[in-house]
Amino acid sequence: MADAPTPKPPPWQPRFGLGSLMLVILVCAMTAAAARYLILALTAGTSSRVMFVFFVLVLPMFLLVVLNGVRLAVTWMHRARRKR
Repeated sequence: MADAPTPKPPPWQPRFGLGSLMLVILVCAMTAAAARYLILALTAGTSSRVMFVFFVLVLPMFLLVVLNGVRLAVTWMHRARRKR
């Protein structure tokens, strides 16, 4: 009895969800904005330094709080729908 040839496994494909892609885009956009304000701060003066500090220190924490709140709200709504 001849053994059937084993099929080759499919090649590895990355698995990205919409949330992961949005997170990567958000991080890239914030990095680009912070770099832009750093360049302005170095060339223009002190007024742009405030925006650089805001983008680097304040905005990431604010976005973390907002995104966590959205995640909790979605989880809560998903659980509420399951109980019905």
